Amino acid sequence: MGQSSLPRGADGSRSLALEAVELELVRRPGPLLEQIQAALAAQGRLLRWAITAVEPGAGGGPEGSRLRIEAVLQR
Repeated sequence: MGQSSLPRGADGSRSLALEAVELELVRRPGPLLEQIQAALAAQGRLLRWAITAVEPGAGGGPEGSRLRIEAVLQR
């Protein structure tokens, strides 16, 4: 078997440094997936994410909506 690239903890075991993050994103025109990925990219390696709340924008369309994103990242 190959060597794992996971860092070792203080006890010598391999471990992941996971972090739960929550952020608000104001929706802009264009593909939503790209906006979410760009907002989370600077935070760490994205493992999973979900939209957990949406506040509609003033115009009633998707642009300007506030999205709450919850994600799990590897640091």
